[in-house]
Amino acid sequence: MWGKANLLNKRGAFRKNKAAILALGSTVFLIFIYTVLSANTFNNPTPSDGANITGTVVLNCTFDTSPLNITNTSFIYQNSSDIAMITNFSNDSGWIDGNFTYSWDTSTIADGLYTLICNATNSTPDHAALSLTNVRVDNNAPTLSSLVAHGKGNNTFLNGSSSILNVTATDGSGSSVTSILFNVSFNGVTNLSYTGVIATDLTTWGSLTFDASNLTDNAYNLTAIATDHVGLATTSGYITFTIDTVTPQISYNANGNIADNTNQTSATLTVNVSITDSGSAVNTTVLWLDGSANAATFEQLGNDYNTTVVLSEGRHTYFVRVNDTAGNYNITSTRTVTYDNTAPSLTYAAQAIANGANQSTSTVTFAFNV
Repeated sequence: MWGKANLLNKRGAFRKNKAAILALGSTVFLIFIYTVLSANTFNNPTPSDGANITGTVVLNCTFDTSPLNITNTSFIYQNSSDIAMITNFSNDSGWIDGNFTYSWDTSTIADGLYTLICNATNSTPDHAALSLTNVRVDNNAPTLSSLVAHGKGNNTFLNGSSSILNVTATDGSGSSVTSILFNVSFNGVTNLSYTGVIATDLTTWGSLTFDASNLTDNAYNLTAIATDHVGLATTSGYITFTIDTVTPQISYNANGNIADNTNQTSATLTVNVSITDSGSAVNTTVLWLDGSANAATFEQLGNDYNTTVVLSEGRHTYFVRVNDTAGNYNITSTRTVTYDNTAPSLTYAAQAIANGANQSTSTVTFAFNV
């Protein structure tokens, strides 16, 4: 990382500091270096430790007392792949009474971590000191993608209860995403704004559970705004979702069904229902038989839905559940059917008269086991 230190040394910048700088290895810091008489030290340099910077920033090195014999000051930036002079001052420009200041346009370099070096030399450089801080350059707003509502993309339906909003927000080598705002709007007017929960720091899903129960049935636009630590923000494109709180209506048809509590000798059970939904339309129709969802498929003809299943012998209960696209549902009443295709067995009881017996009375009593 410090392979160009010799180049800077030719300018008298690192004579006594070179060994200390080499010892830092690849660690990235904001470093303010000066070579003056030992009485001089730096007060808090700017940018400050751990700063995220963007656009044009003011670089400043300030001695705690008036500097002695200063002949040159310079600001230098360096990262893992590049090193360059930001500016170079002689003793009659860029600094006044030990206050070295320069406005630096960071938009000319890539986002990322940098080492900044404030270097001051005097005519007889005998002493050196280091002041260490971190900086990150960030001139690019976060990017947004994969905006979804309730696990679905554009043109989805929600039923007005709790729903999950998700978006992918990344900030590359920048200062990282600090907030994600979800805006819900209708006819251009924002109805709801929610701040999402950020899962990680640099590459993140912003997610939020929100209660849409105060939204009336209608179509809405959803956008997300991601902001990073330096205030750069990006607004996503919008997706549309529709609130549908209307419950689908379902009932047994008068024809095509057996009555409740029917006993039958046929193993076939036919179920015919009528379903209407004025909202997001029917999504699934399921027959529940004996407490479990049955795999039988319903055939649709207009508003009528019918299916046929084969029963095992015995008593059975059933109902039909319908779900619309928004997640609203309804069920029919529960009915009972008994399938019995086994004839009863009949035998004489032990106390019955014997076959071919003679008796003196005119009354004959028969006893059977059923």
